[in-house]
Amino acid sequence: MKYRDLRDFIAQLELRGELKRVALEIDPRLEMTEICDRVLKSEGPALLFEKPKGFAHAGARQSFRHPIARRAGHG
Repeated sequence: MKYRDLRDFIAQLELRGELKRVALEIDPRLEMTEICDRVLKSEGPALLFEKPKGFAHAGARQSFRHPIARRAGHG
């Protein structure tokens, strides 16, 4: 399956219930890394951090390691 762009890819993950949005403000230096590490080790969902501390835009993490991305030839 091909995706038009990152937004389309994220939308597809969300439709499949394979994306978790993190609405809390998270420090990208330590907190985000630890959260991603734990979720990845437990084979959890892709993550979208909506409020990374010090940044104006959301950050998607682990989405390219997600099985859907691998099947599409990403990650």
